[in-house]
Amino acid sequence: MHSLLVPLEMMLPSVIKSREIYNQVRERTFLTGLGQAQPDASSGFIHMIILFGIMFLLLYFIMIRPQKKKEQERLRMLDNLKKNDRVLTSGGIYGIITGIKDNEVTLKIDEDNNVKIRLSRSAIIGVEKSAEHGTTDTHG
Repeated sequence: MHSLLVPLEMMLPSVIKSREIYNQVRERTFLTGLGQAQPDASSGFIHMIILFGIMFLLLYFIMIRPQKKKEQERLRMLDNLKKNDRVLTSGGIYGIITGIKDNEVTLKIDEDNNVKIRLSRSAIIGVEKSAEHGTTDTHG
């Protein structure tokens, strides 16, 4: 058992020495840290504002801008409606435009019985094709 104590006693000065070095390094680091300028609250606020700005831009380009573009295309489609266009209404009714007045559209929905309905222009969600020309347009 005495043989085990000798190596421990020999190691004790090196452990003490390394502990002293550790304490000195820690004190120096602490003292130099006190001399450095601390970040103030305004820089954190600026970073937060920049982050919110980036988030708003992402939201705008991912959600708002495409929706505005789609709405502009829909308004353009409604402005270009003309007589004899085959259209689809928001209620799922297909018909041929027989008349357009300001904000009102008259659709012929049954050719055999000459059934017509009046709708708001905004109830039309897509132009299928023109009955006269056979051109194909996209649905909204």
